[in-house]
Amino acid sequence: MVADAATDRVMRGKLEDGDARPIAGARVRFEGGGDEAISGPDGGFGLRTVAGRAAQVLRVSDRGREARLVVSSDAPEGVRVVVVPPDAVPFRVLTPANAPVPTRFGWQALAHVAGGLEAGALGDGPAPRFAARGLAAGTYALVVWAGPFLPTVVDPVTLDGTTSSGLVTVELMRRGASVAGRVLTPTGAPRPGTRLSLRPEDATLMLPAARTAAVADAGGRWRIEGLPAGRYTVLVDVGQGPPSEHALHLLEREERALDLVP
Repeated sequence: MVADAATDRVMRGKLEDGDARPIAGARVRFEGGGDEAISGPDGGFGLRTVAGRAAQVLRVSDRGREARLVVSSDAPEGVRVVVVPPDAVPFRVLTPANAPVPTRFGWQALAHVAGGLEAGALGDGPAPRFAARGLAAGTYALVVWAGPFLPTVVDPVTLDGTTSSGLVTVELMRRGASVAGRVLTPTGAPRPGTRLSLRPEDATLMLPAARTAAVADAGGRWRIEGLPAGRYTVLVDVGQGPPSEHALHLLEREERALDLVP
């Protein structure tokens, strides 16, 4: 290909997977022909393109897998290209600089269906960069949470089943309320393995079940955090008969201690 110095430029970038790891040895090219490149050990690549052209489709071949991504020809130097399967959405989660970084990040997909939202796939990741996976083509509201922070909803996110989703940045900045305590027998002994869940009084408040549940540890201790203020019912299931119910009213950012004797 002969370059026209007035119009052509080299797009330089780096390939990453959904967990922010570099993708080395992948074949990179624009759909429709033109330059090709092989990504280096750090995921770096360079492709000649035409400045000012509308967004183009980048094709990435890696170990027998193909990915299609829409990129701008005028993308800045060193652009990050996140390559995920078409059933995945890559996330970058930001939390306050003055707070400890959470060790687990959770997500759940709520599918847009006739009449509202339907709870779907959920999962978690060990770091602020992760990918939600296993999503069919469709439109979703994606809920992300971590540590003591209130969940954030990204809506809408649309997957077409053929093109990789772009990186989604989520900010978790507002600390929620928390409740913690022990589950005890009438004689004060711990009840390990007890399952607890919170049911909000406000039926319109959609909280992922994974965010409102806990299992008591060997000492009977449990904790649920990152909750909006409001009234809840605590359901306590010791595995014998129906769960007991306990009323709970949380204020904004309250840290409530609550021992339970079901």
